[in-house]
Amino acid sequence: EEVMEGDNAYEAEGHGKQKAKKGIRFKRFPPVLNIHLKRFEFDFMRDPPEQVKVNAHFEFSKTIDLSPFAKDAGEYTLHSVVVHSGDVNAGHYVAHVRPALAVDEDKWVKFDDEVVTFCNEYSAMQENFGGVDTVINNYFLDPKDKDR
Repeated sequence: EEVMEGDNAYEAEGHGKQKAKKGIRFKRFPPVLNIHLKRFEFDFMRDPPEQVKVNAHFEFSKTIDLSPFAKDAGEYTLHSVVVHSGDVNAGHYVAHVRPALAVDEDKWVKFDDEVVTFCNEYSAMQENFGGVDTVINNYFLDPKDKDR
């Protein structure tokens, strides 16, 4: 939650600048939560400015607790990781899926076009925290929805 005041105050039509609070409140989260990291930005040092991919290291965990953000949200468990290699204009996607939702389960399946192979958690997560040519989408499943 951000307090808007001073030069950043909310402009209320006909009433001038008003102190206000800006933010997002969640009522609930879906059974399957997709977190998409927008890993691109404009590089204003280029002429003309252009969109470039951000390859900086970004670490994520196997679980995420959303209870501070919505009543009864609980903890979600990581189910899959989608990785993009390439740049903002072209590239290739590979998906890593963990069929069993037990947090201690280390069996993952890698989908790379028509090639489907087994891999471990390290290959699915640790090798995809960022660096050269990766963009990551995380899919979390709600613990109350274990039948998916």
